[in-house]
Amino acid sequence: MPRPDTILLDRQPPTAKAVIGAGTIAVGSAISLSGSTSVDGISDPTKDSGIDPTSYQWQFGDGTIAAGAAVTKTYSAAGTFVGTLTVKDIAGNSNTANFQVVVPALPTGASTGGTTPGGTTGGSTTGGTPRVKKFAFGKILAGGLRFGKAGTVSLTVNKKTTVKVVLRRAGKSKVVRSVSRTGGPGVVKVTFVAPAAGSYTLVATASGTSKTIKVVVKP
Repeated sequence: MPRPDTILLDRQPPTAKAVIGAGTIAVGSAISLSGSTSVDGISDPTKDSGIDPTSYQWQFGDGTIAAGAAVTKTYSAAGTFVGTLTVKDIAGNSNTANFQVVVPALPTGASTGGTTPGGTTGGSTTGGTPRVKKFAFGKILAGGLRFGKAGTVSLTVNKKTTVKVVLRRAGKSKVVRSVSRTGGPGVVKVTFVAPAAGSYTLVATASGTSKTIKVVVKP
């Protein structure tokens, strides 16, 4: 009498394993995630179909998803994100593994863009309202400014903004020279020439911050 065939039912779920490239990444940086080390069931052949998981579903904790044994993800905002990897085998059994990615907030004034020639950081910034980080007046304060020669005011700003330099005769309210320039992030230079030798009051303004100095223009 022939022996009856034996059918083994695979009720053993696979084991999901999520491997991430780094636990902490910067905003806008890509991270690699792999589920390729996930296994189907256990080593006991009576309980294991012998086939690796057939599907890999990723949820990244920010509302986005992806499919595949290996994926990449870029987080566009700071935060702590708890994601999941769910794997399924050919029999429909599933298992889920959790993972966590920390994306620190950028410091105020820091940039997510590249670097432009001269070392100035480009791209958009997270500094909110533009602000002045440094005023520099070159030779003006050293008394080296002469009539007919340009003076330079340098402001270091955290993001793109307009710098305005206003020159008035000492003790007078009338503006005798006004020069503006838009630039940043980084150093923004504004040059000006006094209309004549004498004593002046110079006001440099950007993003609501101003600096006032006395300027002596020599003949």
